[in-house]
Amino acid sequence: MYDYWKSYCRYDCKHALCNAYHLRELTFLNKEEKQVWALKLKQFLRSVKRLVDYAKKKKQEGLSFEILMKCEKHYDEILEEGFIESLRQISEKPKRGREKQTKEYNMLRRLKNHKSEALAFLNDFKVPFDNNQAERDIRMNKVRQKISGTFRGETSHEDYCRIRSYVSTLKKNGENVLNCLVNAFKGSPWFPTLVGS
Repeated sequence: MYDYWKSYCRYDCKHALCNAYHLRELTFLNKEEKQVWALKLKQFLRSVKRLVDYAKKKKQEGLSFEILMKCEKHYDEILEEGFIESLRQISEKPKRGREKQTKEYNMLRRLKNHKSEALAFLNDFKVPFDNNQAERDIRMNKVRQKISGTFRGETSHEDYCRIRSYVSTLKKNGENVLNCLVNAFKGSPWFPTLVGS
């Protein structure tokens, strides 16, 4: 999952786009560029996230085919409305080269061309709505570096990351961090249940 940094597109794996990033862009386009479609898409993404969260809470493994089709159709309609609304809002033609596109047109094209990545959280409940959790997991490394300036050696940084990763995994799985750390030092660490096991 990423904020559509083009170099990530080359990796041969399943991709998902961060919708928190989309919400920020849509807020800007609605408030600063007065794009009505941007507000509609923002409301749509939030409502679909609530729908997915509710289904997860009810222990469902996915949304029904009918609901998925309705959601995707509504998404397409909002994008189409956006293309109509933002039809080339450029006042002058360039003297040479390609015509410059507006921010809203570029976002619309990206959301249309990468629809499956933008709606990945809707089709696969294992995919999060945004990558905020990953950013929170990394943030403590940056705080640690700012406070102490640096790590003494390469292995100390690796050790720190290994411990932070273990503690983060314990928290995400609802385990008692202190008990699990004590057990790890005693030689019987806790391991998460692997998918498919």
